[in-house]
Amino acid sequence: MANKQQENTSSIKFKFALTPDALLCEQVEGDAKRLTGWSPAQLSSANPALKTIFHPDDLDIYDVIFSHASQTEPVTLTFRIVDKKGVAKILRATYQKYLDVDHLKTDITLTLTQPEVNHEVAHGMMYDSFLAMLENTDDYIYFKNRNHQFTSASQTIVDITHGISHWSELVGKTDYDVLPREYADIYYTLEKKIFNGCLPMAQEVQPLLNYYGKPGWVDNRKYAMKDKDGHIIGLFGIARDITELKNAEAQLRKSEDRMRLALVAANQAWFDLDIATGEMTASDEYPQILGYAAGELDHSLQEWQAALHPEDSARVMSLLNECLAGGDSASIDYRRRAKSGDWVWMNSVFKIAEFNALHQPIRMIGVHANIHSRKLLELELNQKAHIDYLTELNNRGHFMEQAEKELSRSQRYQKDMAMFMMDIDFFKKINDSHGHKIGDIVLKKLADVCRQTLREVDIIGRIGGEEFAILLPETNRAEALEVAERLRLAVADSKVPMKDGLPVQYTVSIGVSSVASADDNIDMLLSRADQALYQAKQSGRNRVCAAI
Repeated sequence: MANKQQENTSSIKFKFALTPDALLCEQVEGDAKRLTGWSPAQLSSANPALKTIFHPDDLDIYDVIFSHASQTEPVTLTFRIVDKKGVAKILRATYQKYLDVDHLKTDITLTLTQPEVNHEVAHGMMYDSFLAMLENTDDYIYFKNRNHQFTSASQTIVDITHGISHWSELVGKTDYDVLPREYADIYYTLEKKIFNGCLPMAQEVQPLLNYYGKPGWVDNRKYAMKDKDGHIIGLFGIARDITELKNAEAQLRKSEDRMRLALVAANQAWFDLDIATGEMTASDEYPQILGYAAGELDHSLQEWQAALHPEDSARVMSLLNECLAGGDSASIDYRRRAKSGDWVWMNSVFKIAEFNALHQPIRMIGVHANIHSRKLLELELNQKAHIDYLTELNNRGHFMEQAEKELSRSQRYQKDMAMFMMDIDFFKKINDSHGHKIGDIVLKKLADVCRQTLREVDIIGRIGGEEFAILLPETNRAEALEVAERLRLAVADSKVPMKDGLPVQYTVSIGVSSVASADDNIDMLLSRADQALYQAKQSGRNRVCAAI
């Protein structure tokens, strides 16, 4: 297929003589001007003339081609050049080398080509790509005709079916042939909504039973497929396993149930407050849930307020005063000091129980509950929903939320703001050479360098595999470039130690953008920073480029 794709090509043919002392270009023919911007005479003038058109990161290929090792069989490979205008291009090189012992030289023939795409071949490649997607995706992807029969599916479907070893065996079968009936009924009902023309897309969270009988959940989405006349001829679906998310939700519900149970069990206490005097009566359980013995705790509003966590005190007292002013009940979670000196999470419910003749509150009753365990679990689950598990940075969703808020603040107060897009150079090579475990360590090391180099107010997010975004509040373009360069150097100086061998060194490329107008939004800032990142990579990596 590769040969067919090269029906219409531009090419340059070189002949070289490699001696122990020099590389001599003996002949250049072909479309040198078109491919490189240089004339044949310019390319053959001296050894550096050809070398300088190689992309800096592909000079290893140059060294292989122009080594003294004999290579009588043609070798074809792909590499990049940078033409006279600075535009990078991908070319194919075919070379042979013959050792001339008599003349102490190596004769090298080199042909560079830039193939034009054969659309018929490209169409075939699209089909091959489609098959590769079906074989390698993590999602459950399937296509069906109007008879609910599979016409193709991803290999992952095999994991949830019975009697099937390859997705191609599903063709012509329905869910009822390969799944338990109760599950097939659920899937069929959703597909009816598509085929009846009710919905262009139908979505449900549905149960899943894998090959080993383990239950789970999928977010199942089915889309109508239509012919050129608009008639529905089938559907395709994408189902994503959300079992872990559902389990986390179930765990959160369980923790809430434990909290409600705590309010009626031993880990809760009632109180009765005289608003005028501040004197408080409380049940015997109140000191116990804070680690005190009976009689050790002063039951007063003053003691309770003094024990509040400094970060929570103003918020709690504000709600208490609102309750006193309005007479409504209120509930709040907060931290207070226990006997051990530790901060424990509590929940308190306030309610005005008595008013005087002027309808002024004189008595409040309520409940204190120790919710420390439940709250820690809730905070942990909430953190997992917002934090990238590997680097402990903001995940993409949480980063975007914070970025939107910061942009709104920046525009409201007319403050500067800058955005970085940052990518680890040759991260795939790190994974391929050292393994994904070392790759993960590199990602965590980069996150640590960012935290150490940047300010606490700067917002850092991991938004892709090795791609990071950084938002810098109150930072103009010039300041952002200085920060980006400082960060780049700090990363270049960092190393990941290896048990056996030299430490892994890595670099980053950074694209910088800044707020240019009141109409800017986060997507625009990220897009400009991403374009600058692309420029940094095209310019040789391990550098900082700013959006124009």
